Amino acid sequence: MIGYRLYLDWRNGIDVFAKTGTKPVLAGVGQNGYDSYHELADWGADVLKVGPSLGLGALGRLDSDKVMHFQNVDNTSWTLLNDNKLSASFNVNYQGWSVKNKKVDVSTDYIIRAGDPTTLIDVTLSEPLDNLVTGLVIHPKTHFIKHQYKEWVVIATYGEQSVAAAGDELGLALFYQTSEVLEQYQGQHDYLVKFKPLTQLTYGLMAVWPQHPSSPKTQQEFETLLNEKLHALASPVEATISY
Repeated sequence: MIGYRLYLDWRNGIDVFAKTGTKPVLAGVGQNGYDSYHELADWGADVLKVGPSLGLGALGRLDSDKVMHFQNVDNTSWTLLNDNKLSASFNVNYQGWSVKNKKVDVSTDYIIRAGDPTTLIDVTLSEPLDNLVTGLVIHPKTHFIKHQYKEWVVIATYGEQSVAAAGDELGLALFYQTSEVLEQYQGQHDYLVKFKPLTQLTYGLMAVWPQHPSSPKTQQEFETLLNEKLHALASPVEATISY
């Protein structure tokens, strides 16, 4: 199992928690010291070092070559949209996000479905931006991966980037659509994806921890999963339930 943590302060990074069970645990961890939740426990651990990066697929804005987080925002709020046995979703709304003296409002809807570690993010902006990016944190001892199927592209990393233990592996992935992206390149701290100046866009993120029984155990298995996700995104299955 995988859990994600989105910082709602100026850092606005997305962190990864590797879980050994299915129950929500975040409210009860880290109570016996700051570093305790970075150490592998019976529930799991915080396994990703984010640092100054975007972590796993957070949003940022470019100021020259530097990625700015949410250092200057008038107000940040969140709302739970849905929570049941099939899916969960929530909205984070940023009012007055200022970079290079330009303010915009950004609304982000996050949705995750049962049995699937992929989170899809729908982004709505009050006006187009020519410096909006997302990205994957760069860590040593990892392999960079990139695949495409039709409109959808995935960039990913796999290797010893978990901080839970020496040699512990972790796979990270970011999905995007070619019609919404200008370029993908390597920045100082992240593999960056720069979006086109749009007011609406959608992208996705995913992490896998090989120690969990149902997760891929090798890079090859991870890449097989990535390609399966690309095909699913390119050809989504729709179902109608009638009562």
